[in-house]
Amino acid sequence: MAHGFAAMRALRLAAYAERFAEAGFAVLVFDYRGWGDSAGEPRRVLDIGGQQDDWRAALAFARELDGVDTSHVAAWGSSFGAGHVLSIAAEDHGLAAIVAQVPHISGPASAFAGSPLTMMRLGLAGLRDQLGAAFGREPLRLPAAGEPGTLAMMTTPDATAMMKRLAGDRYEELLPQNDVAARIALRVPFYSPGRVAGKITCPTLVQLAKDDVVTPYKVALKAARRIPKGEVLSYECGHFDPLAGSSVTRSTSCGAVSDTRQQDARVGQSLHSSRTACRYHPSAVAVLLPAAQKRQADDSRGHRAGNSDAARTSHI
Repeated sequence: MAHGFAAMRALRLAAYAERFAEAGFAVLVFDYRGWGDSAGEPRRVLDIGGQQDDWRAALAFARELDGVDTSHVAAWGSSFGAGHVLSIAAEDHGLAAIVAQVPHISGPASAFAGSPLTMMRLGLAGLRDQLGAAFGREPLRLPAAGEPGTLAMMTTPDATAMMKRLAGDRYEELLPQNDVAARIALRVPFYSPGRVAGKITCPTLVQLAKDDVVTPYKVALKAARRIPKGEVLSYECGHFDPLAGSSVTRSTSCGAVSDTRQQDARVGQSLHSSRTACRYHPSAVAVLLPAAQKRQADDSRGHRAGNSDAARTSHI
């Protein structure tokens, strides 16, 4: 499990992981290289190919863990991370299932969702950053989320409010990390995971927001329907609502578990675990285990499990 565009696991991914753990899943959450708790320099330079490599490394790691049935490894992603999950699933046919929440589907559709002036300003900033990189300069960073009319990667009316809600009481602490190297503005228009939808062979749950202005709904729906074993659930909400703690989030979280299990059962399987890891820094990985599994692990080490929340969570 990993986050979306210019985001880190500290932005409320634990809430999702807890829901999965409560439903009996083992979950491993990671940060991409250069983000959050992961190592990597320069910081917060969004490398699409690098993040996809992180997913590949994560899945390879999961398949080497003791007690993991390699035929029952699943992947979950949201927004830009969901786009990565779709891309990886198109090449990795060993995945048991995937869940793609409000996925990035089409680069052109997302780019043209904004105003022409915004596109031009982002493009110029991206060009300056790319030219600077060629001369060894520090990245030119832009806010990942900003108010409408400001120069930021996401300037929808709910973008800044979303950042505050996801960060919670850590907002002031995490605010300095709310930026990304501007060069990504030159690459997003050419990244369209929806083009490989027809190559995904595992059961896939795609969750879409009907009022999404970051990933236009009709474009996403068209691509999702091309997934051979895909199921699409649509919600009356915006792009950020599933992550921001609304009632829609609760139904989406539970739906991601139950609906994917139902899909998997239809092809004679049941999901045993959803684990991923990051090879770049040990503290960048958080493992959440179902309570029963964690108690068993603790007992085997001669320790008594604590309360239910502590019993589900451990850090590598």
